[in-house]
Amino acid sequence: MKKCSHCSKRIAFGGESLGTEAYCNKRCLKAGLLAAADFYLTEDIIQSQIDTVHKGPCPKCQGEGPNDLQSHYLIWSIILLTSHKEVSEVCCKSCGIKKKVGGLAFSTLCGWWGFPFGLILTPVQIIRNIGSLFQMPKLNKVSKQLTENIRMHLGAEAVLEKVQLDAQEMKAAETEIQV
Repeated sequence: MKKCSHCSKRIAFGGESLGTEAYCNKRCLKAGLLAAADFYLTEDIIQSQIDTVHKGPCPKCQGEGPNDLQSHYLIWSIILLTSHKEVSEVCCKSCGIKKKVGGLAFSTLCGWWGFPFGLILTPVQIIRNIGSLFQMPKLNKVSKQLTENIRMHLGAEAVLEKVQLDAQEMKAAETEIQV
């Protein structure tokens, strides 16, 4: 039975994994990646990456930033089947507005057709999209969500690199033993 790499609980079923690391749920995965970023990387490296993403060109349109992690909300439903989700992407203000308006239009057209959840959740997603239009990135301020997202990404890279180095060391040790 696997153990969670973050909280050390036993994982009976499911869980999340990254390389050879196992986590009991998404919360532990997130915490583990943030801890890995803090352990393996200096604050200067992390801040440099945050500044590069925030002030760099938009990943979607290659236009001028600032970029931030922006979310839009979708729902579609048909008869008894309903699907809803939050989609978060790093992009500029212009691309964020387009995605949010697109999410609003999609949800307005496709959300109502299921019973009972389509009728209940469609107004929620519409209101969330409208509310998100008023939460645009600030020119000189990086959001907590973007900072956390970049830290998790860097933590994941660090964990995968550690796993790769460990595998190379084991292979080298096996080669030495055979010789």
